[in-house]
Amino acid sequence: MILAALVTTLMMLFILFLLPLGERAILLPASSNMRHLHIKASSISGQFLADIYETCTRNKVAIEKLTVIPEQEGEEIGIICRIPDQETISKVIGELHTLTDIKAIHADLRSPDA
Repeated sequence: MILAALVTTLMMLFILFLLPLGERAILLPASSNMRHLHIKASSISGQFLADIYETCTRNKVAIEKLTVIPEQEGEEIGIICRIPDQETISKVIGELHTLTDIKAIHADLRSPDA
């Protein structure tokens, strides 16, 4: 009876303390290339969003989440995406600036989870 309680307690301690440490070690490299882009635009249409998606796809940027936030002076798009390297983020921002309705682009170089 005491042995079963001891084994159960040790298993619970392992699950509660050691597994989260291992999970962070495994998942940290995968989430380190996540970035948050803020795009301010005068107006947003389906074609405009398709152009953004096409630009990201062409540069091998995976969009994880996209939100549209209405503002007084236009609209803002928040994009959480997976970007392979710094060169790619520069290239994507440069290509996005060529789209007609974009006023400004801001990229957080830190991970969105930080």
